[in-house]
Amino acid sequence: MPLSQSLESRYRDLQAELADARRTIDALRESEEKFRRILASVPDVTCTSDQYARTTYIGPKAEAAFGYTQQEIYANDELWFGRIHPEDEVCRDLRHPARYCGGPG
Repeated sequence: MPLSQSLESRYRDLQAELADARRTIDALRESEEKFRRILASVPDVTCTSDQYARTTYIGPKAEAAFGYTQQEIYANDELWFGRIHPEDEVCRDLRHPARYCGGPG
């Protein structure tokens, strides 16, 4: 196969890969937006955290419920963990999950 045909073939392959990547990105954006709309419609505060109990997402209802903006909670998890009811104090130690999840700790 001559070099020009080989380059043209590779170019078409790359264009197809790029189109697939764009479709994947669009689908991810759509899925994330749907997730945000669902969470925004939930009447309670929703949140997610990572394996170290650091807040990775806090819903928009947090400010009305706790008086702190989402950005303030992201910057200082104590604002969030400080709201734990005393009877649920064990949850505070979930910032060190290995102690309660069978891992070294």
